[in-house]
Amino acid sequence: MEVRFSQKQGIAASAALGSGAIESVSGFNVEILLLGGLLLFTPQTLQFNLSAPSLPDWRQILLILVILAAILGVASVAAPRRRHQLLVWVRRFLEDGRHALNGLSSTRRPFLLFGGSLGAILASLVSIGVYARTRVSCSDLFVIFITVSLLSGLLPVPGGIGVVASGITFA
Repeated sequence: MEVRFSQKQGIAASAALGSGAIESVSGFNVEILLLGGLLLFTPQTLQFNLSAPSLPDWRQILLILVILAAILGVASVAAPRRRHQLLVWVRRFLEDGRHALNGLSSTRRPFLLFGGSLGAILASLVSIGVYARTRVSCSDLFVIFITVSLLSGLLPVPGGIGVVASGITFA
C-alpha cells in the first residue's frame, strides 16, 4: 500500500520500495535495540513454548518457499521479454536504492529516521497500554509488543495483518 501511495504521489515504484526497505530496516534495528536494552536492564525474560504438536515443521515450509522462489525466478528469467523487463527493473531499483542511501549521508536524516521509528513504536505502546488498562507493567508491555512486532516483521504477511493482533492477544 505504501508503494502504491508513493506512486500516486509521483514517486517511482523502485524509489518507494527502496525507501520503504530503509525505513523497515531502521525500525527493525530500533526494536532490536529496545528489546535488548529491556532484557539487559530489567528483570524481563523471553519464554516461548514452541513445542506444540500442531506446529508444522519450519524446515519443510522453508524448503517449499525456496522451491517456489526458484521456480518463479527461472520462469521470469527464461522468457526473453520478461528477462529484459526484470533487468531494467533491477537496475532502476539499485540506482534508486543507492540514491536513497546517499540521502542518509546527512547527519539530520538518520536521526529523523531512527527517531521516527522510535516515536512510532512508543505511540503504539502508549495506545495499546491505554486500551488494555490492565495491571500489565510497562516493561511487560514493552517486551510483549516489541517481541510480537519483531516476529511479525520476519513473517511474510503484508503489514503483519493478523499476526500482531493475535500475538498481543495471546501474550
